[in-house]
Amino acid sequence: MVRSLFAPWECIDIANYGPPRATGGDALQSLGQILGTIGTCSAVGVFIDFYIGKSGQRRVKDRLETWWIKFSDIRWDTIGRAESEFAIHFMDRFFGKRLISIKRWLVVSITTIVITGYVVVGGLMLADPADLGKH
Repeated sequence: MVRSLFAPWECIDIANYGPPRATGGDALQSLGQILGTIGTCSAVGVFIDFYIGKSGQRRVKDRLETWWIKFSDIRWDTIGRAESEFAIHFMDRFFGKRLISIKRWLVVSITTIVITGYVVVGGLMLADPADLGKH
């Protein structure tokens, strides 16, 4: 059996081209999915709120207030500076403050080994087994 080159597109009706229109049942099903998602997220939020207790709620509130104060100081003309300060602070905590240190060399070495291993294993997984023995 020979299939047409345009077989996937033969089902498109050119006269009625456009996005599919939802029928009444589809719209109600979509509304049900949206309401179900909202209900599920609300239930998870209530469970977390109950689980962390009053002290956890206080800590979350304090952290959100701290974030609000930090972000209220950022304006469009200073956002680049704030972003670079955050990146420098993060890298100093992760890699160490000194440029040449044992911690920095260790992190760079481990990262290099992991990325190299990922590339090698990924390349071996994608390679054809018949080609691996050929030189």
